[in-house]
Amino acid sequence: MAAWAAVSLMLFGLAVWSGPAEAQTDDRVMNDVLLLIKEDAALAALDTECAQLLGDADIARSFAAQRERMAPWRIVSAALIGTRGTLPPGGAEAAREAGQAVFAADWARREDKPGHCRTMALALDAGVLDHPSAYPAETARLLEAHAGRLPVLDVAGSPAVAHAAEIKAMFYREEALFARCGALDPPAEPYRKAGRTWAIENSHAEILVDQILDNWGAKAPGRVAEGRRRAEAEAEAQLTGSEPAAFCAELMRAAAAGERDIAVTHYDAILRLQRDAEVIP
Repeated sequence: MAAWAAVSLMLFGLAVWSGPAEAQTDDRVMNDVLLLIKEDAALAALDTECAQLLGDADIARSFAAQRERMAPWRIVSAALIGTRGTLPPGGAEAAREAGQAVFAADWARREDKPGHCRTMALALDAGVLDHPSAYPAETARLLEAHAGRLPVLDVAGSPAVAHAAEIKAMFYREEALFARCGALDPPAEPYRKAGRTWAIENSHAEILVDQILDNWGAKAPGRVAEGRRRAEAEAEAQLTGSEPAAFCAELMRAAAAGERDIAVTHYDAILRLQRDAEVIP
């Protein structure tokens, strides 16, 4: 059963981060709604391709039965859109297009398309591609919200979110700096390796950051993209405001010595992240 669920996730690669919800309050529920919209669109596209390719009545029934089982989730989603705020203009359509695009890329890579259709039909019959099986956390959250047990959180006014976003920006800046130095001072591989090592050494902080952002429902892609854009601009400003060769050499030296680790440069921030990550708002 777990293996089938993994197949579903690998097939369509849909994640809460990827929805276009942009509300200033928490994005947990709307991103979950968009996730299910994308999954439905991906499976519908697969259904269409398999029907055209095989014309197999049994496979068609497998898809139809799954759609019928998922109908209550569409009702819950529609209700939540109405009670917790509308989606951004074109948000649902963008989610459907994203699901179709991810499916199309996966379909193009499939060498044995008939075999893939039959495999997916078996997965549908087993129920492992049903929303509760494939996305247990997201569907549980939708039911909580629908029952009125999941409050709408003020993400924009949360000090915990602001601090977590600040630390997240450090990861984006370091990633951008190593990438830019690799381009300015080839070969790039030593910089890529140093950047990966830095990320691994500081992964504990990033895990805490992501836990806080998850707890607050603060992962709207618009916010994520804007945070990355600002961090990359700051990294570029650091480079242009200095001698690039000297800056990159110092970057490598300090990274190798552990002097750029967050626990060294922002020790108090780590302690705060640990406290904030324990709070479930």
